[in-house]
Amino acid sequence: MNRIFKKINSLKSNTLIRGSAILFSATMIVNFGTYLFQLILGNLLGTTEYGNFVALASLTYVITLPATALQVFSAKNISDLASRNEKDRMKYFIIHLSKIVFLITIAIGILMIFLIPSLKEFLRIESSSSYLIILAYLLFMTEKSILFGVLLGLEKYKKLAIAYVIEILFRLFIGTLLVTQGFKTPGALAGLVAGSIVSLLYALFSIKEIIKEKIEEIKISFDIKEFFTILLVSSAINIFLIADVILAKHYLTDHESGIYASTSILGRVIFFLSASIGNAIIPATVKAKNKGSNYESNFVSVLMVATLAVASVLLLYVFFPEFMVRLLYGDSFKETAKYIGKFGLAMVMLSFINIFHSYLIAINKRGHVVVATIAIVAQIFLISQYHSSIGEIVNVQLGVLSVTAGLIFGYWIFASKIQKDQKIRSTQSFC
Repeated sequence: MNRIFKKINSLKSNTLIRGSAILFSATMIVNFGTYLFQLILGNLLGTTEYGNFVALASLTYVITLPATALQVFSAKNISDLASRNEKDRMKYFIIHLSKIVFLITIAIGILMIFLIPSLKEFLRIESSSSYLIILAYLLFMTEKSILFGVLLGLEKYKKLAIAYVIEILFRLFIGTLLVTQGFKTPGALAGLVAGSIVSLLYALFSIKEIIKEKIEEIKISFDIKEFFTILLVSSAINIFLIADVILAKHYLTDHESGIYASTSILGRVIFFLSASIGNAIIPATVKAKNKGSNYESNFVSVLMVATLAVASVLLLYVFFPEFMVRLLYGDSFKETAKYIGKFGLAMVMLSFINIFHSYLIAINKRGHVVVATIAIVAQIFLISQYHSSIGEIVNVQLGVLSVTAGLIFGYWIFASKIQKDQKIRSTQSFC
C-alpha cells in the first residue's frame, strides 16, 4: 500500500503529469463547451445547414494548419530558451516571429480571396461572407497560436488553461447569439473569430513581463528546417481530423454528409481529450532533456494515463452509442450511432499518433515525418476511391490510422534503442 501511495505522490510531483492534468481539465471544459455549441447549432441550423457549418469549420482547420505548427514551434523554442534563462532571446523570438507571421498571413489571405469561387463550387456553399470570416479567423488564429505556444513553453499551464476556456466561452456566446439572430452559418463562424480575439488578448496580457522587459537588440535565427518538420507533422494530424469531413461533404448527399459530420464531431472528443497530454509533453521533455533527466520514463507514464483517458470514452461509444448520440444531438442524428464505435477507435489511433509525434519532436527525431506524409496522402487517395457510403469512409479512416499508429510505434522503439546504444557507447568511452 505504501508503494502505491509513493507512486501516486511521485506522479503528482511530476511536472509533465501535473501540466497534463491541468490542460486535461481545461480540455474537458472546452470539449463540453464545444459540443454544447455543436448541439445548439445542430438543433438551430438543421441537418443541411449544420453540414455546411462543419464543412466550413473543417476548412478553417486546413487553412490554419501553420497555426498549429506555430504553437508547437513556439513552445519548443521558448522552453529551450527558458531552461537556459535567456529572457532577452525569448522577447526577440516572440516579437520578430509575430511580425513575420503577420505579414505572411496577410499575403496568404489576399491570395485566398481569389480561391473563393473555386471553394464555392467544390463545397457547394455559396455564402461569400462565410469565406471572408474564415480569412479573418486565419489572421487572429496564427498570432494567438504563437502566444499560446509561449505560455506552453514557459509551462504556465494554468494561464494557458484559462485562455482555452475564455476562447470557448466567447465562441459559444457570440456564435449562438448571432445564429439565433438569423445569421446562420456566418454567425456561427463569427463566434470562432470572437473567441480567438479575446483569448489572444488574454495570452498577451499573461506574458507582459517578457514583452515589457528592456533589452539590447539581439540576433536570433529561426530553425526553418525544424519549423517545416513540425508543420508537416501538425498538418498530418489536422488533415486526419478534417479531410474526411470535407471529402464526405463533396462525395455524399447533404443528409449523409451531415450524419458523417456529427460522427466526426463525436469522435474528436476522444482525440481532444488526449491532445492536452501531447501539448504538455513538449516543454516538459525539452526541459528534462536539457537537464539530463530521464525523460523517457516520464513519457511512458503519461502514455499510460492517456490510454486510460481515451479508452474510457471509447467504451461509452461502443456499448452505449444510441444514448451518446441522443444526449448530444437528439433523434434527428440517430443514424450516427451505427458509426461512432468504429470511428472512435480510429480517433484512439490518432491520439497515440499525436502523442508519439509530440515526444519525437521534443527529442529532435524526424524520421516519423516520412510516415506522416505518406499516411495523409494515403488517406485522401483512398477516400477519393472508396466513398460510396458513410461506413466505407469510416473504414478507410480506421484502416489508415491503425497502420500509421503501428508504424509510428515501431519507429519510437527503433529510435529509443538507438538512443540507449549511444548512451552506452558514450559511457564506455568516458570510462
